[in-house]
Amino acid sequence: MTHSRNGPTLAGVFHTFRLLFQAPAFEARRPEYAAIPYRNTAAHRGTAPRVDIYTPDGDGPHPSVVLVHGGGFLVGSRTMKPAVYLATRMAEAGFVVCVPSYRQIFRGGRLDDMVDDIRTALSWWLEHRQEYGADVAPCSLVAKSAGAAITMLAAEEFSEVDFGRFISIFGLYDLSSKAGLLGSLMPRFLLGSSNSEVAMERSPLSRPPLPFPTTLLHGTEDRLVPYEQATRLLSRRQEQGAQVDLITYEGEEHSWFSDATSSVCQEAMSEILDILTDGESP
Repeated sequence: MTHSRNGPTLAGVFHTFRLLFQAPAFEARRPEYAAIPYRNTAAHRGTAPRVDIYTPDGDGPHPSVVLVHGGGFLVGSRTMKPAVYLATRMAEAGFVVCVPSYRQIFRGGRLDDMVDDIRTALSWWLEHRQEYGADVAPCSLVAKSAGAAITMLAAEEFSEVDFGRFISIFGLYDLSSKAGLLGSLMPRFLLGSSNSEVAMERSPLSRPPLPFPTTLLHGTEDRLVPYEQATRLLSRRQEQGAQVDLITYEGEEHSWFSDATSSVCQEAMSEILDILTDGESP
């Protein structure tokens, strides 16, 4: 058994893009409410602040999830295949799913902008969710890759809000990691500084634990975000007494939700739904 510690690598990037641009192998659900603004766009540069909302069949109100897409902090979309797959499956399972867009490096933003967008989207959803068939019970957060890091940082501002639970899928928790050429360049573009102390201070790994249960999902052979990122966060949170657990996928890489036919995609989706429902139907 080997755990990859080198990344992000160009091979990992190519693998991810190859899966991303394959034809979808699932029947995608369309959002019942598309491109709904979550903030005033008049002075907003870059990616428009919009959400897509997927609603389940049947009478509500229903439990809800805010799903934050990935994209390596560079470029991504609420309409990208993995986000649509996750939203489709969660809506089929009985959840109202809110999927926000946010600014990224190639679309008008740095880390502060990304965190501000997701923080604003969360506030908007908490205020307006009942209008879209969601109940008032604590909603859950599901986020993947770069979106997981952004969501962790944004959720800090909601110390008085019970989000129920947070599911982080192959997230990046140490922004100071300089493994590989791509890793060494990221802090400069993301934070405007190559100072490793600044990057560590801004990392989820250095921040206080979230006050609700958190589950990490990660593959041991991830070539974009090394598995060690998850084990280090788990260890830190256990030392802090936080309620955090890690589900490990041996031999798996990044972006398995881009291939709906893979066994790991189906297994991980089943795990996520079990976590969201505590093993019961919503």
